[in-house]
Amino acid sequence: MTDIAVSAPFGAAGLTARALKGQALAGSCPDSARADKWQILRDLTDTRHDYGLSDRAVAVLSALLSFYPDDELAGDGNLIVFPSNQSLCSRAHGISEPTLRRHLTSLVQSGLLVRRDSPNGKRYARRDGDGEITKAFGFDLSALLAHASQLREKAKVMRQERRLCQDLREQITLLRRDVCKTIEFAIEEALPGPWAQLLEDYARLAAPLKRRASLEELQAAYQAIFSLNETVHKNLKLKINFKNMNGNAANSERHKQDSKPIPYSDSEKSSPDWNEDASPDDNKDPQHSDEAPYSRSQEKTDDGGIKSPSPEARSTLRGESPGSSPSNKWMDMKLHLKTVLDACPQLQACQPDPIISWAGLVEAADRACLALGISESAWTEARNRMGVYAAAVTIATIVQRADVIQSPGGYLRALTAKDGFTPLAAIEALMRKKVKPDV
Repeated sequence: MTDIAVSAPFGAAGLTARALKGQALAGSCPDSARADKWQILRDLTDTRHDYGLSDRAVAVLSALLSFYPDDELAGDGNLIVFPSNQSLCSRAHGISEPTLRRHLTSLVQSGLLVRRDSPNGKRYARRDGDGEITKAFGFDLSALLAHASQLREKAKVMRQERRLCQDLREQITLLRRDVCKTIEFAIEEALPGPWAQLLEDYARLAAPLKRRASLEELQAAYQAIFSLNETVHKNLKLKINFKNMNGNAANSERHKQDSKPIPYSDSEKSSPDWNEDASPDDNKDPQHSDEAPYSRSQEKTDDGGIKSPSPEARSTLRGESPGSSPSNKWMDMKLHLKTVLDACPQLQACQPDPIISWAGLVEAADRACLALGISESAWTEARNRMGVYAAAVTIATIVQRADVIQSPGGYLRALTAKDGFTPLAAIEALMRKKVKPDV
């Protein structure tokens, strides 16, 4: 394509340095230049900010390119398009005419378009007798074709930077998750170390990332959280003894549990428990009994069962004042292992063998703690505070209501912290729900 002389705009608009540069670039576009017009548009979409263009300006350029008949822009062809403003507004999805003129001006000022105005400012073309265009007035796309290679390189760099930013965002999110949960684990397990300070450091780095954060900002955020993650894991490796943590819910091994737990440990006698004040006759091997050890104030029935305590004793077990709890039908039943299993049938799923003894119930509760994610420390504390059997029955009620308990470990700790807590009320509620007729 031969050089074209400077083209001054119609009307009051004057020439600008960038417009003159665009005209010079259009005039120097080689005849051998070839580029797909839609690929140029995609490259410009990614690099539009470098040219000071908005997304609406790119949409206007897309409408303008649609008036060029071929998909490929060729340097040896006629690259002037001459649609009217009305036609451009229609192809730009109904954009208003003032907005259209504003964005056309921004495209010309960026040097990507060149105006070839007619004497009266209208856009049209003159044709010969064969219908071939001999002269056209409108927008020259030669400058856009001349920018094609530059746009392609810029877009390549931009896309690589965008992918890098996306990768950094993902890595920052994963490192934040690792740091947060590691510190929570260390605090929950009461491991020695500067965990409070590390938690404060994490809080300062946990601010949401800006939606349009630059690559430099993301790199700085990544380096900060990466350094904190290294410090956290270094402290964890120094303080934790992995060999003695097989009972933790995060490990695949289950911790060892005595199949014949001693129902009367010192720690259990000092806290409210079913085993408190038990008589020597009640201190049976749980492997050979399906009855829960209870207080000596209970009476044996003719069939060997255990009567439920009186309302006054039941109130004492619940930590209430005598007479404050009304009697109900379930509390008049015998307290057998079968009653607990009928109220909490879901516990059986945690045990491969049928539960036929109180020791089996304790072992099933032990397995349930692993399945629910309850830490060994929470399970041990519950057994020490409530007693082995009361803690096992409490786990059974949690398993039965697992669909409504969001944090089983926290729920168990909250129940353990209650003075005088027993799972009798929970068993009673589950039994009432089970026998309630469907409406």
